[in-house]
Amino acid sequence: MSKEYLVFANYFNGLWRGDSTKWAWGGRDWRLEYPGRIPLAGCYNGADTMRAEIDCAGGGGVDCFVMLWYHDPEKSVEGVEHLNRGVEDFMNSPNAGKMSFMIED
Repeated sequence: MSKEYLVFANYFNGLWRGDSTKWAWGGRDWRLEYPGRIPLAGCYNGADTMRAEIDCAGGGGVDCFVMLWYHDPEKSVEGVEHLNRGVEDFMNSPNAGKMSFMIED
């Protein structure tokens, strides 16, 4: 059976360990103030979190993650080496065959 519509979801790969993570604003970890907003699949991007997110999104009807790609890391945003890792984590995931990804630049 073919689906009538494809469902795409933006994937945010900005949750890495360290001082420059998006969990900290103004030097404070905002998760302490909003514990209900902590992701169930994992707090930090990586292989385990990607596997869980593919299972969750794919099982919920999402067909494709849309991931930003930064071509010139020296002239780009802070943490670009982490941001671009989402594509690699997806491609190396044992669950990658459950859905697709698209690169947006």
